[in-house]
Amino acid sequence: MQVKLLKDVCPLISSFHCGNKTLDEYFQNKALDDDDATTYCFLEENLKTIIAVSSLSCNGIITKSANKMSTYPAVEIKMFAVNDSYKGKTIEGEEEHYSDWCFNSTIAKIMQFTDNYCGASRVFLYSVPNAKHFYLRCGMHEFTDLMYPDDRPYFDCCIPMFMHL
Repeated sequence: MQVKLLKDVCPLISSFHCGNKTLDEYFQNKALDDDDATTYCFLEENLKTIIAVSSLSCNGIITKSANKMSTYPAVEIKMFAVNDSYKGKTIEGEEEHYSDWCFNSTIAKIMQFTDNYCGASRVFLYSVPNAKHFYLRCGMHEFTDLMYPDDRPYFDCCIPMFMHL
């Protein structure tokens, strides 16, 4: 597999489908022009098929304890999706699933960035309900009672999750 920026493989995104209309719409029509995120594509070796996509953004996690509010620097996985045809499939000759490899590679890219360019101690995302188990398996945790999720309207049904880096 190879990882490329969406801007370098943008014609391929039109054939990407993850089974979630909102995510498909974002990646196919908005991600390229989203100034608040950088989108990475995970491609088959032949560079003709997108396996997964991940949009990353700088952000923070707001916490409140007693009367004190704090913001922890964090990288937000704004959107992450796996192509329908790769869900549940393992990498040929491996035991690891494509989805796990792509998500773990996303975390590795975040860690490289936070170690070398801009510190952050956490990564977070808003999971659609049917992906919660996947993210738990990958080491994410649901927000604690002290953490406050964003109030953007498209997060209404989503579950805020985080990971310490």
